[in-house]
Amino acid sequence: MNETAFRELLVTEGYGGPTVFAMAADAAADAHVHDVDIIAMVVEGSITIAKPSGNVTYGVGDAFGYAAGELHAENAGLQGMRALVGRRKPVKADTR
Repeated sequence: MNETAFRELLVTEGYGGPTVFAMAADAAADAHVHDVDIIAMVVEGSITIAKPSGNVTYGVGDAFGYAAGELHAENAGLQGMRALVGRRKPVKADTR
């Protein structure tokens, strides 16, 4: 995916942004959740996202995301990582 396509996806899917998220080389963020839906596209380096379902590594041009409340950890690659990030409030399920 390229930056133009990612920005179009943000608009189409109702995400704000993008903002820039960066991690230093070999940096890690312990398991956590967000109160918003996240979608991101790597623009430099790489990142491994660890979820209970498994680990996946993303490189330049790859997009990834997680729903609000989804447990995950983040580990930057040896070159660090920089990504464009969109956020949106989660859509509440209809409870009728």
